[in-house]
Amino acid sequence: MVELHIERGARGLSALLSRALALDAQASARMQEVGAGQLDVFVTTPFDAIASRRTSGTTTDPGATVSARDLLDALQSEEVCACDWQKNDPTKNIDKMAVVQESLK
Repeated sequence: MVELHIERGARGLSALLSRALALDAQASARMQEVGAGQLDVFVTTPFDAIASRRTSGTTTDPGATVSARDLLDALQSEEVCACDWQKNDPTKNIDKMAVVQESLK
């Protein structure tokens, strides 16, 4: 099992994963350490292009490739430590972003 600890960037990573999954339900995500406490997460797209997001965090398996859906589900269920999210943060569940945006109008 790959363990992932995100210090900063969980919201952006969730947004990237959500968008990739909207384009391709079978999208994959690959984690790569790029320095002390820095991770790049790359996701596949159906356009022969790869999208990425840099986060602050660590993983037990640099270079691991996982299902983007599994990673997003883990972020939303707190299986992944996303330390920059506060408990009950409404932006944590990307599926409810429309509700959050509407409440800000």
